[in-house]
Amino acid sequence: MAAIPLTFRRIRLLLWKNLLMRRRHWIITSLEIILPTLLSILLVYIRTSVDFGEAYVQFPPDENGETGFPLISESVSWPLLFAAVDNFTVLDSAIF
Repeated sequence: MAAIPLTFRRIRLLLWKNLLMRRRHWIITSLEIILPTLLSILLVYIRTSVDFGEAYVQFPPDENGETGFPLISESVSWPLLFAAVDNFTVLDSAIF
């Protein structure tokens, strides 16, 4: 039964120590509160000020009645920008 009051005493002591540390390092404590708040406000401002315009495109339903993005292979042609030339790619391309 003595373990429970000892545990609460230790927790209270740790909380008191934390409070003292926050008082002593008040600049760091204030920065820990102010900087995330300012960054959050900045992100909200940027999010609300950007005009997405045509970024959200609604696709008409297909023959199954489903709406959504078309398959990438059908809608976009992706050019090959880089192909390494080494023994593996030369041998691999010779097979095909």
